[in-house]
Amino acid sequence: MATHNIYELDVTLKDFEPNITRTLLINGERTLAYLAYTLIASFELTAVTYSNLTNIWILAYQLR
Repeated sequence: MATHNIYELDVTLKDFEPNITRTLLINGERTLAYLAYTLIASFELTAVTYSNLTNIWILAYQLR
C-alpha cells in the first residue's frame, strides 16, 4: 500500500474582523492548483474576492 504525506494547514484571512480561520488536511501528492481550489472552496470565495485578498496566513504541518 502506498503512503502519502498529509499536511495540516491552518489558514487565516487577516483582512476581516474577526479573523476567519480554516484547518485543512491536504494529501502531499496533490497539485498547487488543487490547493488553490481547496482554499477558495473552503472560504466560499469568489474569484474577485480571492484576487483582492492581501493578507492570507498559512501554517503547514506535516502529519505523516
